[in-house]
Amino acid sequence: MYNTTFILLLFCVFGCANGKKIENKHSGQIFIHKPYCGGAKPTPEISAGFDRPFSNSKFFIKSEMNNDPKKNTLTKIKTDEEGRFEVNLPNGKYFLIHENKTLDFEKFKEFYTKKGITNTEYIGDKDAKIVYSQADFEIQISENEIIKIIYREKCFVGLNPLLKYIGPLPQ
Repeated sequence: MYNTTFILLLFCVFGCANGKKIENKHSGQIFIHKPYCGGAKPTPEISAGFDRPFSNSKFFIKSEMNNDPKKNTLTKIKTDEEGRFEVNLPNGKYFLIHENKTLDFEKFKEFYTKKGITNTEYIGDKDAKIVYSQADFEIQISENEIIKIIYREKCFVGLNPLLKYIGPLPQ
């Protein structure tokens, strides 16, 4: 009994002491999809919209959804010019939020409603609090898989989650 315990203890000590760290590096890319929002008759390619990189932006990866930047945050990532990032996390399910969702609710609301986009209206505090409390994405990280995330713009308000367009549609 003591010999088995001693041998297991030696494996643990030497295994931990060799300095090898298990790497769980994963790469990914974040895009913004811009839809076709009307106007002249489009080609099939234009009607499908297009993706562009979500460049130079900060995001939080959390084990549980909340808006506190310190609570349940496993890591922060910043995308490069092409929207690419690397993250070192074990395989599993995570929640991704843009850094703006770590503001307190009033500052979040102020950030998205202070911009004077014509023909829009605020969705209201009730709906804004729902948007604020939800993760932008639930992501599943698995072995040898590139993480691809696509934020979807809305016509005429872009990525602003607290405004809705109420103006005329293009002819």
